[in-house]
Amino acid sequence: MSEQKVFINGKILMNNNFNSFVTHHGLIKKIGPEKEIMNEKEEATEVIDLNGRYILPGFADGHLHYFYYALQKNSIDLKNCETIDEVYNKIKNQASKSKENEWITVINWDEEKFGGKVNLDRYLLDKISKNIPILVKRRCLHIGFVNSKALELAQIDKETPDPEGGKIVRDKKGFPTGVLQDESISMVDDLVMEKQRDKFKNIIKDSFEEFLSFGITSIHTDDLWQKKYREDIYKSYLELAKNDELPLDITLQLRVSEQKDFAFHQKIRKELKGIKNLKTGPVKFMFDGSLGGRTAALRKPYKDNTSTKGELLFKKEKLESLVDTAYQLGFQPAIHAIGIRAVEIVTKIYEKMNKKYPNKKLRPIIVHASMIDDKLINRINKNNIVLSVQPTFISSDYQIAEKRLGKRRAKNLYRMRSLIERGIPLAGSSDAPVEEINPLLGVYASMQRKEPYKDNLETWQPNETIDIKKALQLYTTGPAYQNFEEDKKGSLRVGQKADFITFKENLLNLDPEKLLKQKVERIYIDGQLILEN
Repeated sequence: MSEQKVFINGKILMNNNFNSFVTHHGLIKKIGPEKEIMNEKEEATEVIDLNGRYILPGFADGHLHYFYYALQKNSIDLKNCETIDEVYNKIKNQASKSKENEWITVINWDEEKFGGKVNLDRYLLDKISKNIPILVKRRCLHIGFVNSKALELAQIDKETPDPEGGKIVRDKKGFPTGVLQDESISMVDDLVMEKQRDKFKNIIKDSFEEFLSFGITSIHTDDLWQKKYREDIYKSYLELAKNDELPLDITLQLRVSEQKDFAFHQKIRKELKGIKNLKTGPVKFMFDGSLGGRTAALRKPYKDNTSTKGELLFKKEKLESLVDTAYQLGFQPAIHAIGIRAVEIVTKIYEKMNKKYPNKKLRPIIVHASMIDDKLINRINKNNIVLSVQPTFISSDYQIAEKRLGKRRAKNLYRMRSLIERGIPLAGSSDAPVEEINPLLGVYASMQRKEPYKDNLETWQPNETIDIKKALQLYTTGPAYQNFEEDKKGSLRVGQKADFITFKENLLNLDPEKLLKQKVERIYIDGQLILEN
């Protein structure tokens, strides 16, 4: 790394529009007008002319599942399937070329495309194949569908108990239907992952360039949730870090479902001290499911299925005990809660912990916090809770929101402007592979609140739109604050890491539709050019 570099003739957005700066050992040493910065030229080892490019801090993704995003690249993707025949034929074609017991994995099933009238289960999948195991995941990843062969290999039958935090859906006689919810999916996932165990390191490496191409220089990833493989996944990350093969800054979010999990996380927290580009972050708890899968926990039943109001994956008392341990050990807690009932319970737990441990400044996180009313907004604000939000959920869910919840309750979904106006810190993220990783899609969703690339659609709940600057901050300053790194990254200021990206056009002046077409031109990390698109 060159000790000192001078960057001139750029246009730094969201920082007084200065046009030049100096980096020293990968940090920003000085920033200002070109004439002033050129005084540092004599001490520089290199002068880089940015040729009028517009500069932003590197984007960060505040919550995703990087390993699983990379792992699923070879799965059959149903995203663009418009008919059930397309779905059937895609899987059938793969089955015809597969060997017995060779798993077929399928992603992005969405029954809403077919009016919600197609029930995917083992009976339908058995029509495709009874000899090749098939695992299909709903786009939310909280529901899986398998055929009879997959159930057989996973040893799931009438006598198999539901795992904690999961549900094996059964028919009237108690036999599994092939529908699996939340943690029960792991019973099948374990078998799929076993076939790729020796490839974990390459799986991780193979997606870095894709993330960098979208200007993402930091990720906060929840990858250590399958206990059978968490050691292997962690060691793969660690070996890459020690070999200086991690081009991104990676924060590992640490999944907890029982007290003994903390010992593993304490061990790796200690091991990662001083390791470049890899660190531990919050401990992560799952508390409910998804809105699309009708497993997010509500106060009242779903409008389009009054037999359920969603699921809590832990008893409240157990979750509170685990969070208490996190506070005692100094782990920042992050709890997945989507439905309003789950968000309310989590808020009350954090409220209690903040009173019990007033000196612990842990910035507790609610991951998703999709459904919030005014009373909850006030309580969240008073308790200094960070919300890890996914703006692209707006684009994906707004057309089913009123169907699931009714018009009145749907108004409490994804209240971006209300949260920001109350001063609640938000960290933007993709939750990939649930959503696409491009941060500009999230920026667009925050501004427009509708599906992209469809001009005829109206903005949903326009009172909750936000402007371009606030939308960009979701993916810059927001994740940095969530990760206690606001003094290190997230904005281009003296003393911060020289992680930045460049664009040909000024994003602040573009209409939202044109914004979507912008491509990152250059990606710099520690002041060094890493990738040029």
